[in-house]
Amino acid sequence: MENVINALNSSHRSIETPCYLYSVSQVADNFNQLKSALGTELIYSMKANNNIDLLMRCSHHLTGGIEIASIGELNSVAGGNSEKYINNPSADKKFLRAAIASRSTIIIDNLTQLTTLETLIGKRPLKPILLRLNPCLLKRFNADIGKIRSDQFGMDWDTTCQAIDFCREHTIPLAGFHVFNGSYQFTANAMGTATAALSIIQAIEKRYQQPLSFVNLGGGFGEHWQQSDFDFQAYRELLATFPEHITIAHETGRGLMASA
Repeated sequence: MENVINALNSSHRSIETPCYLYSVSQVADNFNQLKSALGTELIYSMKANNNIDLLMRCSHHLTGGIEIASIGELNSVAGGNSEKYINNPSADKKFLRAAIASRSTIIIDNLTQLTTLETLIGKRPLKPILLRLNPCLLKRFNADIGKIRSDQFGMDWDTTCQAIDFCREHTIPLAGFHVFNGSYQFTANAMGTATAALSIIQAIEKRYQQPLSFVNLGGGFGEHWQQSDFDFQAYRELLATFPEHITIAHETGRGLMASA
């Protein structure tokens, strides 16, 4: 850090403001702490900070993959080795085609995206998809869950059932689902979300008639999540009751990239 300060002092007139300093070692420490607390895979949401130089230097630390929301972001990391998750409710045919070509995992937000995707498969292999569920659906499977935000994207249960049936009928591989209840909402609903997710897994597997393999329980972590009184041990114990064939993930962005 002393070398950085000396460099800034000697060339401060050439630096534009605002200026952000990012620590690769701090990013790695933040990532590993949160991943350890959760006991799951951890996916980095690129929209939180898409500085390519920083991502390149941190890529070997971001082991759970990167969530991507635009073609521009996808083009920036297309050649990398990280697992890529495409998550954009407005993703059109062009974006979906690029996602397939880049061997990304596509998170389907609505039936229009799903039917468009079906027209693109065949020329290239399609990685198993995820269905994005609206958090309002959690109440259906766990009446005791706390306040649920209604302003999030994703499918309700009736639409989810139609999507599952469409996947079966058109041989579209389904890996699992993604659910997100909004920024800063993790500690309020994490236990209730996980409890609901257990029942959702059973319901989807019954309708799909095949086992799922992946569930993303979202994020919503604050910058100072370590200072909360949330019982991470109890949370890990709850996640340990999930079926062994399910890989569990969370996502993060805000607060992971330490700045000064």
